[in-house]
Amino acid sequence: MNNREIERKFTVEGLTYEDALETLKRGFPCTVDATSYDLYWKAPNVDFVRLRENSRELTVKVTDKGTVVDRIEENVKLERGAMKDCKRAMTLLYGKPLKLVKEFAVFEEATVICLYKVEGDPKNRVFLEVEADDLYEVDREVSYLINRLRFALTPVPYSLYQLFSEGL
Repeated sequence: MNNREIERKFTVEGLTYEDALETLKRGFPCTVDATSYDLYWKAPNVDFVRLRENSRELTVKVTDKGTVVDRIEENVKLERGAMKDCKRAMTLLYGKPLKLVKEFAVFEEATVICLYKVEGDPKNRVFLEVEADDLYEVDREVSYLINRLRFALTPVPYSLYQLFSEGL
């Protein structure tokens, strides 16, 4: 069982979400195209705890190597109907969550590419993440996106939680 998340996060420059989505759909099979919310809590000893609506997962992330590129990620899949109870318990423990609503698309082959935008983002950013089992595969895919699809990507060294909870 791999409890590490290995990914790079970027903003896509010069393209709308819709344009970036159409470009990716021409090069990769799209496995998810949806809108969903994530709830985030700050908790002791971890970066954050996240409850994800669309996949019904409770996730804990910990930056143990000084960067969000390679960090601990523990996921617990929730049974249908357990979201409400989980949200209540987490809110009792850690207070009101930060809620982010995302329009997103997922493309899966050897890597996982996720394109998304966050509702109400004052900067109107388009985000792209590339995730794989090792950094070599992530970087190979990023190179393809830049060189073949001509994506202008700006690295983002923060988690989505950090960006929106700290106003970055």
